[in-house]
Amino acid sequence: MPEQSSEGEQRRPGIIGLCCACICLTALCPLLCCCSATDSAVNKAQGKRWDGKQRKWVVDDLSEDREYVKDVPADDEDIFNTKKDYTPPTEAKATGSAAKVVETKYYDNLGVSPDASQSSIKRAYYVQARKYHPDRNQTPEAAEKFKDVGEAYQVLSDEKLRAQYDKMGEKGLSGDRTEVSADGVDPALIFAMIFGSDAFNDIVGRLAMVSMTMAGDPKETGVDAEKLQEVEKRRVCRLALSLASKVQPYVEGRIESTKISWETEAQRLVEASYGESIINHVGTSYKLVATQYLASWGKAQKAQYAETSRNFGAMKKTMKAANQMKGKEGEAQLPAYLEVMWQITSLDLSSTLHEVVVKVIKDKSASPEDRKARAEAIVALGEIYENARSKDPKQRAMSARGIFQNAAEAAMEETMKKNSESQTTVD
Repeated sequence: MPEQSSEGEQRRPGIIGLCCACICLTALCPLLCCCSATDSAVNKAQGKRWDGKQRKWVVDDLSEDREYVKDVPADDEDIFNTKKDYTPPTEAKATGSAAKVVETKYYDNLGVSPDASQSSIKRAYYVQARKYHPDRNQTPEAAEKFKDVGEAYQVLSDEKLRAQYDKMGEKGLSGDRTEVSADGVDPALIFAMIFGSDAFNDIVGRLAMVSMTMAGDPKETGVDAEKLQEVEKRRVCRLALSLASKVQPYVEGRIESTKISWETEAQRLVEASYGESIINHVGTSYKLVATQYLASWGKAQKAQYAETSRNFGAMKKTMKAANQMKGKEGEAQLPAYLEVMWQITSLDLSSTLHEVVVKVIKDKSASPEDRKARAEAIVALGEIYENARSKDPKQRAMSARGIFQNAAEAAMEETMKKNSESQTTVD
């Protein structure tokens, strides 16, 4: 059932609800096929397998996948069309909608008009935050811009603060004029900060939660469920091609030198922002999936059970944390919200990497000998990623949950600092 507003009007479920349902389902699809035994046998006899992302029987062929993604934009701009949303400030003001507000600085920072919907504002923030993320763009101008878009989003994403800003401008957001507080910290903002880095792009791609946010409201953007499925299909193909390329030297017999290069890469990645938790999760996924296609029946069954258990465990934690959010507001809701976001991310990574690894191992354009060697290589790579450890004690002390909790505390402190400075200025 749709949620009901206080006025009784229907509203769309939030991103948490959508992601919980979609990603939890996707995580189980590779393991639970809803077709008959006869249908399954026929398709397997034809060399097909069940694709949990596309939810249909497919034949894996990386040579075809390479052609498929060759001519499409790497950022999927042909689907998201984000650039058309952002007009220069002078054009935004010329629309006439600016007459409804005292000033448009925050709208200009995000590149949206003053009458933009909440969905458009969140979509714009994700695009802009990624563009100017410190890990991606290290110029002084980018650092300042990243701060500006974050500040603009924190105000405009809150209906109450936005109304106050529209009515009185920045001066209306000072501590003595409004009820601005640290409770307004949005975990989505933290999420974009953490995963804005390109360090893991060739390994995990664009997370499903980010894609859903960039899609916005399909009534406004035209990016519906079918187009999002296309985005995920491209993601898997790109990651499979990247993984196949990474393990190729191992397949060709250069085993020791390849392992050394992987270890060097893992050590670099593990020192990235919150890299240890992410790379360890990737490593475990690689091992569990590849083992199912390489080991004896008993070990393969054990690996499949471990993968299923991990996904079910993440789903249970997601639902538990989501229930804990009920009846809470502001800061009291934050820990459970962050837990939900990490578990959703965990499920997304698991389901995506399952498809990636299977696609590489089942690739019909490779010989049976090479496919087996690829599986062995992926297990070896998985072990290196799984065992990678940061040399930074603070990094090593972080659990997966700590990724978000530490980021939340940092954002909270920054918000409180800004409020304090604002109050001092007014006084």
